[in-house]
Amino acid sequence: MKNSISLQADKGGIIISGGKTKSQIKSETGNVNVKAYNPLGTKGVTGVLLSNTELNASEGDIYVTGTTPLGEKSGVRIINVNFIANTGSGHVDVDAESHGGQDTYDEKGSLYIGGENKFSASDIKLNGRNTRSGVSSGAGVVFDGGNSSFSGKTVLTGYGYGVGISFWDSVRLDFSNGSAFIKGKTTGPGPVKADGYYRTGAISGSALGNAKVTIHLDKSNLEMIADSSSSTSGAVPAFGIINPASGTRKNGFIFDGEGNVDISGISTDGNAVDARLFNNIKLNGDFNISGSSKTGVGVRLNDRLDVNLKDAVITGNSISGVGVDITTGDSGTPVVNLNNNKIKGISEESIGVRINGKNVSITNGSIEGTVVRGSGSGVVLAGNSDYTISGATVTGKSADGAGVSVSGNLAVNDNASIDGTATGEGATGVQVSGNLNSTGGSRIHGTALSGDGVQVSGDTSLSGVSLSGDTATGTGVNIAGNLKTDKKTTVTGKSTDTGTGVSLGASLEGGKVSGTSADGTGLQLADNATVINSELNGTSTSGDGVSVTGKTILDDTTAQKLHAESGSGTGLSLNDGAVVSVVQTGTQTPVITPAVLTGTSQSGSGVA
Repeated sequence: MKNSISLQADKGGIIISGGKTKSQIKSETGNVNVKAYNPLGTKGVTGVLLSNTELNASEGDIYVTGTTPLGEKSGVRIINVNFIANTGSGHVDVDAESHGGQDTYDEKGSLYIGGENKFSASDIKLNGRNTRSGVSSGAGVVFDGGNSSFSGKTVLTGYGYGVGISFWDSVRLDFSNGSAFIKGKTTGPGPVKADGYYRTGAISGSALGNAKVTIHLDKSNLEMIADSSSSTSGAVPAFGIINPASGTRKNGFIFDGEGNVDISGISTDGNAVDARLFNNIKLNGDFNISGSSKTGVGVRLNDRLDVNLKDAVITGNSISGVGVDITTGDSGTPVVNLNNNKIKGISEESIGVRINGKNVSITNGSIEGTVVRGSGSGVVLAGNSDYTISGATVTGKSADGAGVSVSGNLAVNDNASIDGTATGEGATGVQVSGNLNSTGGSRIHGTALSGDGVQVSGDTSLSGVSLSGDTATGTGVNIAGNLKTDKKTTVTGKSTDTGTGVSLGASLEGGKVSGTSADGTGLQLADNATVINSELNGTSTSGDGVSVTGKTILDDTTAQKLHAESGSGTGLSLNDGAVVSVVQTGTQTPVITPAVLTGTSQSGSGVA
């Protein structure tokens, strides 16, 4: 372009530096081009060093290229620099390449950015490539503290053998007047552990201390990708911005302003994304986090879990690992405040979402877990502890495992919802190994093919709750322990084939229990069942409406309301050894007037 300014070094470096005031290179009507090439890697020579200066091409473009293919110094080094190109159609294009490593590398990255910097153009592109291989390789791009603002559509990419982009200390990035895209990618197998200067990860921090990165959006949208899929030498995460063992959430990425954010992490064997690293509390806009790993965890949330994320969609995918892993840890609070976040975990063959801790409360959000194949559970509450789900929604789906599996006692309150689906043979929709307690308008539903829709091994207490289960050849609702409900509670089980609608294994007090089956038993009362002040309904098309298999005690209120009906089977089936005793309500005293238990059948036996 006419009136352009070009500075070029074919075998060396270029230094543009100001003193107390910024130096300036300005083209009134053309472009500004700065290019340096150091082919032999002359020791101690940076490709392009810009310090305390301004490059101004207000009617054109700015191009800065620095290459030291064999050098120990940065390709381009930017410290306290203003880049001003045409805001309507101009470009700022910075490209850096170097071969420096941690053993001799004083400048930390192929493209080094530090101090206070401003970039203004229609399109802004910054790219850094580090070509050094091995565990001592450097970063493609490094932000070494300071503030950098970008006005215009911005693309920032960094590539390195072990680290793509690295942040040191406190860094602030401001984006306005256009979308922003940040990508860090590893190009080699990478180190297993933090080595020398850097933590491990496509986007990482310094191994010498935790980094804090504040990203401000002024009506701009941001996409951030960390891809460490090339790193196969160990459990390398996509994001390694802080010490993974640290319990603090004060460091990491903090977002504010106005705009939408999409964050994506890709790993082979490591945890793709640690959601603890991100804070969007002061951001006005959509916030999405996704992590994908082959054998590691897609997204991890651990330790102190009063998560600094709100209204976010968090999605974790893994092939043989866990989709989303939530662990409170002994040192952290047991409250998992989802803050209206939506958490989705998908695993090909392991566990969709796993929550592990002691006395954990899950509030205010939704959790969805899916297992595509295998015996893993969609959602697992592990640890043989007490769990409380309050005002949250939990949904799980699995092929041959439980849709939702709870290892311990479970409380479901405040309009919470649990829904589990199992599509494989013998698998259970919702499985609770301990006691179940639910209040406050909550809903629990399970669906299974040949297993139980809902299975509770311990005692169950329900108040104002809907508990239901569906199955084909298993049991819709199977409660092995005692069941206590109130008038506002409904327990409903359905079998569409030869299974049982509802099976009660012990005592029942209060509420309404209904079981239906096509060719099996509608409602089954097991041996030693005691039913007080309840309404029992059992219906079947060709099987037993209600089946009693052992000694059963009913109070007179329950006996009078018993509804046992079948189309072509038996309405009320009293199996061999079945003994039904009817007592006065509120006592164990037999009724004075014998109660008559009835069953109806259209073409079978009413009572048999």
